[in-house]
Amino acid sequence: SRFVRVCGNTMSSHIMGSKSSPHGTLETIVVNCTPGNEAFSHSKLVKIDAESHELPILKDALTNNISRPEIIMEVGIDTPKNELFDLLTANGYMLYSQMKGWSLVLNPSELPASHHEGTLVCSQNLFKHIIKSTE
Repeated sequence: SRFVRVCGNTMSSHIMGSKSSPHGTLETIVVNCTPGNEAFSHSKLVKIDAESHELPILKDALTNNISRPEIIMEVGIDTPKNELFDLLTANGYMLYSQMKGWSLVLNPSELPASHHEGTLVCSQNLFKHIIKSTE
């Protein structure tokens, strides 16, 4: 893929074409990408910070793979929340939002709207039990 590095503001770097009018000096870098299903098949924990590309990654990983690792992710501003919620819950994930004090997300409106609203943990295990067992 072609990755656009926004010089002086690396938090705005992105896959080419995903932002309509990036600001600043830009540098294009060709990067090797691993398909989501391949990354999931070898992992117990996956961290996704993909600048609103979470859904395509998860669709590939969950459609073509039986492995269901734990997921820690930021939700991009442009990520369709209903579709994300439906995909993850249909695949057996329980969703826990940092902005809700790690409470269970019951509907798409409770998902973080951006990285400013914290992280989302997606687990097939009861998350509160995991937190208590590590204290």
